[in-house]
Amino acid sequence: MRILLDTNIFIPLEDSSINIDEKLAELNRLASGKHELLLHPATIDDINRDRNEIRRNGSLARIKKYNFLETPPDFDEGEEAFLISIPKKDNDRVDNLILLSLYRDCVNWLITQDNGIHKKAKLLNQEERVLTVDQAISALSLQNLRALKLYPTI
Repeated sequence: MRILLDTNIFIPLEDSSINIDEKLAELNRLASGKHELLLHPATIDDINRDRNEIRRNGSLARIKKYNFLETPPDFDEGEEAFLISIPKKDNDRVDNLILLSLYRDCVNWLITQDNGIHKKAKLLNQEERVLTVDQAISALSLQNLRALKLYPTI
């Protein structure tokens, strides 16, 4: 499965200056080696806007551990406003591009804690594929149990 991580998942997952959240560590454990964790190239734009130079440089160094979504789609003229909304800020544009990758089936899931992205996903009828960390942990745990045949498929 191809899983796209939003910037708000990547940064705390990789920020060595803070203790890793237990849920993020669990998410990483459940997904690593079994699923492809990807970043959108526009994530670099988000990171470059970080005013904390030390965190920004650390994130840019650690981002190399991840594969990027190859040939991510871009909006056709007028499509962004029609499907989602006209971006008001730079990070809105990044969010919209990330959602477009999901909408165009470049990835199976998007994991984010961003409520704005979750709201926009509803506009695209993609809300079941945009997961919070808790939802992703539950889904991945269930998949692992099914793979071990400890939980029947529905």
